[in-house]
Amino acid sequence: MSYKVKLFIFFSMFLVSIYISGCFLFGMKGIFDGSNYNIVKLEINNKVLLSPQELSSLAREQIQNNPDIDNASYNIDSQRQLSRIDDINATFEQLKQRNSQDDDAEYVKTPISELANINLRATFNLDRTQDVLYGKAGCNDYTARFFWQDSTKIVISGSASTRKPCSPKEVSDFQNTLIKNLDGIYVVTKLKNRKGYVLNNGRMRIYIK
Repeated sequence: MSYKVKLFIFFSMFLVSIYISGCFLFGMKGIFDGSNYNIVKLEINNKVLLSPQELSSLAREQIQNNPDIDNASYNIDSQRQLSRIDDINATFEQLKQRNSQDDDAEYVKTPISELANINLRATFNLDRTQDVLYGKAGCNDYTARFFWQDSTKIVISGSASTRKPCSPKEVSDFQNTLIKNLDGIYVVTKLKNRKGYVLNNGRMRIYIK
Protein backbone atom coordinates (compact mmCIF):
# COMPACT_ATOMS: atom_id res chain seq x y z
CA MET A 1 0.00 0.00 0.00
CA SER A 2 1.49 3.31 -1.08
CA TYR A 3 2.29 6.14 1.30
CA LYS A 4 -0.39 8.38 -0.28
CA VAL A 5 -3.08 5.73 0.16
CA LYS A 6 -2.11 5.23 3.81
CA LEU A 7 -2.16 8.98 4.39
CA PHE A 8 -5.59 9.28 2.75
CA ILE A 9 -7.01 6.48 4.92
CA PHE A 10 -5.52 8.04 8.06
CA PHE A 11 -7.03 11.47 7.41
CA SER A 12 -10.38 9.93 6.43
CA MET A 13 -10.57 8.04 9.72
CA PHE A 14 -9.48 11.17 11.59
CA LEU A 15 -12.26 13.26 10.03
CA VAL A 16 -14.86 10.57 10.74
CA SER A 17 -13.78 10.41 14.40
CA ILE A 18 -14.08 14.19 14.71
CA TYR A 19 -17.58 14.09 13.19
CA ILE A 20 -18.72 11.32 15.55
CA SER A 21 -17.23 13.07 18.57
CA GLY A 22 -18.89 16.31 17.58
CA CYS A 23 -22.29 14.62 17.32
CA PHE A 24 -21.74 12.94 20.68
CA LEU A 25 -20.81 16.18 22.40
CA PHE A 26 -23.79 17.94 20.87
CA GLY A 27 -26.10 15.26 22.24
CA MET A 28 -24.53 15.59 25.69
CA LYS A 29 -25.56 19.24 25.86
CA GLY A 30 -29.24 18.38 25.96
CA ILE A 31 -32.26 20.58 25.51
CA PHE A 32 -32.26 22.43 28.85
CA ASP A 33 -31.31 26.09 28.72
CA GLY A 34 -30.44 26.15 32.43
CA SER A 35 -29.33 23.95 35.30
CA ASN A 36 -31.65 24.81 38.20
CA TYR A 37 -35.42 24.23 38.14
CA ASN A 38 -38.40 23.82 40.43
CA ILE A 39 -40.63 20.77 40.05
CA VAL A 40 -44.28 21.73 39.46
CA LYS A 41 -46.00 18.35 39.48
CA LEU A 42 -45.82 14.67 38.67
CA GLU A 43 -48.24 12.67 36.56
CA ILE A 44 -48.28 8.90 37.05
CA ASN A 45 -50.97 6.22 36.70
CA ASN A 46 -53.54 8.86 35.69
CA LYS A 47 -52.89 10.77 38.91
CA VAL A 48 -51.50 14.25 39.51
CA LEU A 49 -49.23 14.94 42.48
CA LEU A 50 -48.36 18.57 43.11
CA SER A 51 -44.99 19.58 44.47
CA PRO A 52 -44.95 20.96 48.03
CA GLN A 53 -44.60 24.57 46.88
CA GLU A 54 -47.51 24.22 44.44
CA LEU A 55 -49.71 22.62 47.07
CA SER A 56 -48.95 25.49 49.42
CA SER A 57 -49.49 28.16 46.77
CA LEU A 58 -52.81 26.78 45.58
CA ALA A 59 -54.07 26.29 49.13
CA ARG A 60 -53.25 29.91 49.95
CA GLU A 61 -55.09 31.06 46.83
CA GLN A 62 -58.15 29.06 47.86
CA ILE A 63 -58.13 30.58 51.32
CA GLN A 64 -57.67 34.07 49.87
CA ASN A 65 -60.56 33.57 47.44
CA ASN A 66 -62.78 32.08 50.12
CA PRO A 67 -61.81 33.01 53.71
CA ASP A 68 -64.69 30.88 55.05
CA ILE A 69 -63.46 27.74 53.34
CA ASP A 70 -63.96 24.48 55.24
CA ASN A 71 -60.47 23.47 56.34
CA ALA A 72 -61.50 19.84 56.61
CA SER A 73 -61.86 19.37 52.87
CA TYR A 74 -60.83 20.65 49.47
CA ASN A 75 -63.05 23.20 47.75
CA ILE A 76 -63.20 21.82 44.23
CA ASP A 77 -65.57 24.46 42.82
CA SER A 78 -63.26 27.26 43.92
CA GLN A 79 -60.24 25.40 42.56
CA ARG A 80 -61.77 25.24 39.10
CA GLN A 81 -61.28 28.98 38.73
CA LEU A 82 -57.48 28.57 38.61
CA SER A 83 -55.63 27.91 35.37
CA ARG A 84 -51.91 28.63 35.75
CA ILE A 85 -50.86 24.97 35.53
CA ASP A 86 -51.93 22.36 32.98
CA ASP A 87 -55.09 20.53 34.05
CA ILE A 88 -55.25 22.57 37.23
CA ASN A 89 -59.03 22.43 37.06
CA ALA A 90 -58.88 18.78 38.07
CA THR A 91 -55.87 18.87 40.38
CA PHE A 92 -57.52 18.83 43.78
CA GLU A 93 -60.22 16.47 42.55
CA GLN A 94 -57.52 14.03 41.51
CA LEU A 95 -55.76 14.51 44.82
CA LYS A 96 -59.03 13.80 46.59
CA GLN A 97 -59.69 10.62 44.64
CA ARG A 98 -56.17 9.24 44.21
CA ASN A 99 -56.50 6.60 46.93
CA SER A 100 -60.15 5.74 46.29
CA GLN A 101 -59.18 2.34 44.90
CA ASP A 102 -56.61 1.48 47.57
CA ASP A 103 -57.20 -1.41 49.95
CA ASP A 104 -55.99 0.68 52.89
CA ALA A 105 -58.18 2.59 55.31
CA GLU A 106 -60.07 5.62 54.02
CA TYR A 107 -57.72 8.42 53.09
CA VAL A 108 -57.74 11.30 55.58
CA LYS A 109 -57.33 14.63 53.79
CA THR A 110 -55.06 17.27 55.22
CA PRO A 111 -56.84 20.49 56.22
CA ILE A 112 -56.26 23.18 53.65
CA SER A 113 -54.91 25.54 56.32
CA GLU A 114 -52.12 23.03 56.97
CA LEU A 115 -51.37 22.73 53.24
CA ALA A 116 -51.13 26.52 53.03
CA ASN A 117 -48.37 26.49 55.67
CA ILE A 118 -46.12 23.98 53.89
CA ASN A 119 -42.61 25.42 53.75
CA LEU A 120 -40.92 22.80 51.58
CA ARG A 121 -39.81 22.72 47.96
CA ALA A 122 -39.12 20.19 45.22
CA THR A 123 -36.19 21.08 42.97
CA PHE A 124 -34.38 19.63 39.96
CA ASN A 125 -30.72 20.65 39.60
CA LEU A 126 -28.08 19.52 37.12
CA ASP A 127 -24.37 19.55 37.92
CA ARG A 128 -23.03 19.35 34.37
CA THR A 129 -19.39 19.11 35.50
CA GLN A 130 -20.04 15.90 37.46
CA ASP A 131 -23.09 14.59 35.52
CA VAL A 132 -25.03 14.56 38.77
CA LEU A 133 -28.72 15.32 39.23
CA TYR A 134 -29.70 16.50 42.70
CA GLY A 135 -32.38 18.40 44.53
CA LYS A 136 -35.06 18.51 47.18
CA ALA A 137 -38.02 16.13 47.00
CA GLY A 138 -39.83 17.73 49.91
CA CYS A 139 -38.44 16.77 53.32
CA ASN A 140 -35.55 14.82 51.80
CA ASP A 141 -32.62 15.39 49.46
CA TYR A 142 -32.10 13.16 46.43
CA THR A 143 -29.29 12.54 43.99
CA ALA A 144 -28.74 10.51 40.81
CA ARG A 145 -26.45 10.22 37.81
CA PHE A 146 -27.48 11.44 34.37
CA PHE A 147 -26.28 11.61 30.79
CA TRP A 148 -27.80 12.71 27.51
CA GLN A 149 -28.55 9.89 25.08
CA ASP A 150 -29.19 12.56 22.47
CA SER A 151 -30.28 16.21 22.60
CA THR A 152 -33.81 15.37 23.82
CA LYS A 153 -33.34 12.10 25.76
CA ILE A 154 -31.85 12.11 29.23
CA VAL A 155 -30.96 8.91 31.11
CA ILE A 156 -31.28 9.07 34.92
CA SER A 157 -29.94 6.23 37.06
CA GLY A 158 -28.69 5.30 40.51
CA SER A 159 -31.12 7.55 42.37
CA ALA A 160 -30.84 7.71 46.16
CA SER A 161 -32.21 9.92 48.92
CA THR A 162 -32.14 10.74 52.59
CA ARG A 163 -34.82 9.09 54.72
CA LYS A 164 -36.27 11.66 57.09
CA PRO A 165 -39.95 11.26 58.06
CA CYS A 166 -42.16 13.67 56.14
CA SER A 167 -45.60 15.19 56.56
CA PRO A 168 -48.26 15.99 55.58
CA LYS A 169 -49.17 12.91 53.61
CA GLU A 170 -49.49 14.85 50.33
CA VAL A 171 -45.81 15.84 50.51
CA SER A 172 -44.74 12.35 51.58
CA ASP A 173 -46.65 10.79 48.66
CA PHE A 174 -45.09 13.26 46.22
CA GLN A 175 -41.50 12.71 47.27
CA ASN A 176 -41.84 8.93 47.58
CA THR A 177 -43.32 8.74 44.08
CA LEU A 178 -40.58 10.94 42.62
CA ILE A 179 -37.70 9.04 44.20
CA LYS A 180 -39.15 5.56 43.61
CA ASN A 181 -39.76 6.19 39.90
CA LEU A 182 -36.93 8.58 39.05
CA ASP A 183 -34.63 6.16 37.22
CA GLY A 184 -35.38 5.86 33.51
CA ILE A 185 -34.91 7.22 30.02
CA TYR A 186 -36.86 10.46 29.61
CA VAL A 187 -37.93 12.28 26.48
CA VAL A 188 -37.63 15.98 27.30
CA THR A 189 -40.03 18.44 25.66
CA LYS A 190 -40.05 22.20 26.03
CA LEU A 191 -43.53 23.40 26.97
CA LYS A 192 -45.12 25.78 24.49
CA ASN A 193 -46.27 29.32 25.36
CA ARG A 194 -44.67 29.24 28.80
CA LYS A 195 -41.38 28.49 30.52
CA GLY A 196 -40.66 24.95 31.54
CA TYR A 197 -40.17 21.38 30.37
CA VAL A 198 -41.81 17.99 30.76
CA LEU A 199 -39.77 14.81 31.16
CA ASN A 200 -41.62 11.65 30.12
CA ASN A 201 -40.25 8.13 30.64
CA GLY A 202 -43.46 6.39 29.57
CA ARG A 203 -44.46 5.77 33.18
CA MET A 204 -44.05 9.11 34.92
CA ARG A 205 -44.05 12.69 33.67
CA ILE A 206 -42.10 15.37 35.57
CA TYR A 207 -43.02 19.02 34.98
CA ILE A 208 -40.29 21.54 35.79
CA LYS A 209 -39.87 25.27 35.34
